[in-house]
Parts: sequence; C-alpha cells; structure tokens
Amino acid sequence: MPSLFPQCGPSLPPFSSLLITGDYHPSAPIYLCLSSISEFVGPGKAILISSSRQSLKATLEHHNDEWLKVNSGNGSTTSSSSRVQLFYPPSPAHLCYLLSMLTVPRSPHPEMDTWLNDQTTLAATPILIILHEPSVYFLTNDHNRPRSSWTLSSYLSLVTHALTCASFLSNNAQSMSVSFALFDSRLETLRLPMVKSPTPHHTDDYEAQDPRLEHVYVFVQKYFEWRIISSEEATPLSWNGRRKRCMTLHRTNRVENPVKLWTWWEGPKDDSVENDKQATCLFWDC
Repeated sequence: MPSLFPQCGPSLPPFSSLLITGDYHPSAPIYLCLSSISEFVGPGKAILISSSRQSLKATLEHHNDEWLKVNSGNGSTTSSSSRVQLFYPPSPAHLCYLLSMLTVPRSPHPEMDTWLNDQTTLAATPILIILHEPSVYFLTNDHNRPRSSWTLSSYLSLVTHALTCASFLSNNAQSMSVSFALFDSRLETLRLPMVKSPTPHHTDDYEAQDPRLEHVYVFVQKYFEWRIISSEEATPLSWNGRRKRCMTLHRTNRVENPVKLWTWWEGPKDDSVENDKQATCLFWDC
C-alpha cells in the first residue's frame, strides 16, 4: 500500500488525490514514490515535480533519513528508484507547459511520431504524479511575502492542470488510474489576492490600496479526496535529541473526526556517534 514512511510505517488508503501540508518529513515524497512503485506490477513510473532542485536536495541532505541511507543501495530499492522521474520547472508557466506535454504514445512505433518530445514522452502510463512545494513560486526569496504578480487563481491553475494531466493519462490507460499528490509545507500560511491590484495612472489622485489576501488552503483543499496535516507536537523536553511528530488524515467533505492519527518520535539513534552527522530515525509510539 502507498505510504509516507519506511516499510515498518503505516499505510495510506487508496487515493486518487491527496494533499499533504504542514511540517511533514522531507523524505515523505520519496517514500510515497517508492511504496507506490513497489506494489505496482508493470513498467509505470512515479513522476516527482519539484519547484526547486536545490531546495529538495538540501532538505533531504539535512534530514539525512536513516532508512534511505541504509537501504538506498539495495537491489529492490535501487530498482524502484530508477522508476522515479524528476522534473524541476523554474516557474508556474513552465510547470503548466510540462503537465500539458506529458503523454504516452498510442502508436506501436512511437519513434515515427516526430512531434513527440523525448523529455515528456513516457514509455508507460505513470502510477503517480507528485507536485512538490509549489508555494515557492509565489513567495519572495525570503519566503515571507507573496510576489505581487500572482493571484489565488495562479495557484489553483497549477492544481487543476495537474489534476487534468492525471485524468488525461488515466483515460488513455487500460484499467488503471493515475494518482495525484500535492506536498506543500507553506500552503496553510500562503495568502494571495483574489485579483491583481490595479496600477494607478499618473494622473489619478487616489492612493492605491493593497488587495485583500485570501488563505489559499481554504480553496485548494476542496480539490482533493484526502488531506493530511503534519505538525510537530509541543513537548517540554526533547528525549535524546528527538522530537515528537504527528499526522492527521482527513476525508474531504466529511464532518467526522480525523480518519487516522499517526504519532512518532524523530531523531538520532541512541548509539549514534556524537561527532558524526547523525541519521534521522523514526520511532513509533506503541
């Protein structure tokens, strides 16, 4: 089953669309790719689209996941990793263009289709499409303020393009559907205007007012079947340098309590050498 954790961790329910927000562990998108691939019999890949190659690499290196560090060289993990395809579009426009170009050729001789792009033509229908940290596109370099050129519809357009791409690829496949997951740690705090602020003419006497900012999460969550909110629990003291983390799984448009609650401790092993760069392990509550 798909999972955001190593093999010993809990599984996700089957999903067509999944939204993950908050302080999730940086290796969660990698585990979702590997677990989705490992249970699928066929040549399909997982596609991971990140807003920044440097940021993704830096967060994974800083997190230093112990399971990935130990098992990344294993045959089964290496085989699954080879079926993860990465893209790093530098802007929302590039991302929308990429999603519109992803295709699986129907012809038995795709080399004859000269119009196909070798970067976006897939050998088989993908299992999963992940959009990673798109909020970066809409924030200033210090990640504190939204860029003035973007609106709420700019973000929603990325979500609808990704959902349309997954639906298109699913319709061209036989007896399988493409799942879509969005990871965005800043989404709950991201605020964008509904419309752009009008540019005042030099002859205008009035002072232009900043447009009202809307909470993007309120609108985005409605597009997804399942939602996961990740957070770090406030604890008075850390235990051996570990911190307590939790995730709550919700079904959109349902009023009941969270479907599932996962809690665990995250940090170094007890026998880690103090001077070495310690790997991050997950310890589950019993």
